Amino acid sequence: MERHFYPALVHKGKDGTYGISFIDLPVTSLGDSWQDCLVNGIEAAALYVDMVAENGGDIPAPTPWDGIDAKIGAKDRVGLLSAVPMPIDLPSRSKRISVSIDQGLLLRIDRLVGEGGRSQFLANAARQQIASQTSAPRITRRRARS
Repeated sequence: MERHFYPALVHKGKDGTYGISFIDLPVTSLGDSWQDCLVNGIEAAALYVDMVAENGGDIPAPTPWDGIDAKIGAKDRVGLLSAVPMPIDLPSRSKRISVSIDQGLLLRIDRLVGEGGRSQFLANAARQQIASQTSAPRITRRRARS
């Protein structure tokens, strides 16, 4: 994965909700708070990028920070709170590897996604596992000395 920062516009609606839109990606999202809005925006953009990559499409490069003003129009400025750089991980080229896995587990995966979907399924499972391990702070307990 290669991390890029895509500029996004955060707006506050008349109803108090927050919205985010990406200048270079056809992605928008909402949230009840600005924090929820940013989290939902990253998730929506990541899903879009994954979908485009899976279908062999081109993912546009992010607009440089100093090029944002030239890309947004007057309607984008209504209710605009801020432009923020959003971290999006772009898929890199795949590498073929050999993996040993329990045969019963492999059969269950194949039933779920089919043989053609194995690699994507395992990659997604790895991404979810990595995200769950890195997003939450780890608490370690020290043993009391006796």
